[in-house]
Amino acid sequence: MLASVDLQALVARLDLNRILATVDLDALLDRIDLDAVLARVDLNRLIVGLDLNPAVQSLELEPVITRIDLNKVLTGVDIDAVLARTDLVGVATVVVDGIDLNAIVRDASSTVTTEMITDVRSGSERADDRVEQFVNRLLRRDGDPDRDRDRT
Repeated sequence: MLASVDLQALVARLDLNRILATVDLDALLDRIDLDAVLARVDLNRLIVGLDLNPAVQSLELEPVITRIDLNKVLTGVDIDAVLARTDLVGVATVVVDGIDLNAIVRDASSTVTTEMITDVRSGSERADDRVEQFVNRLLRRDGDPDRDRDRT
């Protein structure tokens, strides 16, 4: 007798919406062990398929960043280990390549040379003044060139 029943026709005649409206979904969900369900989910496979870019782009990171205590973060950093892994020679090469060392040496040399010439000229002028004073004393001049020319 059961073999003669058309199950597909029977199911097609059922009003599933009316049947489901009578189901207590909260009670049903309370009976489900979500930990057991999630333990069967391969999260790595799920994450690989996700496009996280839209979610990350919508984040406002500034409030998060302003709350970070960099001193606390850096306390755990081993600076010696960081420096040991750093190509300091390479960094120095990049820095030196970015500096026009020839221009710096040239400017410094010209500045030193200019200052030295100025000092020598000033010293020469002072020496000339001393010699002139000495000669004026010897010749009993008072230092006024116009008056002194009239005496000789």
